[in-house]
Amino acid sequence: MSLKTINHNTYYRLISLAEHINKTTSNKHCAFLDSLCNIAKEKVIKLNPFDYEGSSDWLNLIYEITEANWAKEHAECTMPILEDMERFGQSRGYSHKIIPTGSKMLSISLVFMEHYAKMLGRQNE
Repeated sequence: MSLKTINHNTYYRLISLAEHINKTTSNKHCAFLDSLCNIAKEKVIKLNPFDYEGSSDWLNLIYEITEANWAKEHAECTMPILEDMERFGQSRGYSHKIIPTGSKMLSISLVFMEHYAKMLGRQNE
């Protein structure tokens, strides 16, 4: 669902966002998040990886091995900084909760398992 297709006269109880939001301190990204918050009646759930020391290194490694375009995009665009998301909510008086839902090692393992499983499937081609 894009913001262009949402009826702005209707309020949604919950908006789930799994989107690339990088450098959330920029006006463009704050405006995007503000738009979501304005049309959500109760909550916005943002599912996104966050930046941490060394995150671009492992993304570059994933791209180098798998040639997955998403990894290159994440490394080039950078991921949002957790503290910036907290500041965004605090500066607008939004109550917010941050709940870790993943693990770097598990995510990397799944990416490489999928990559090598696809390679095995192509062995007979």
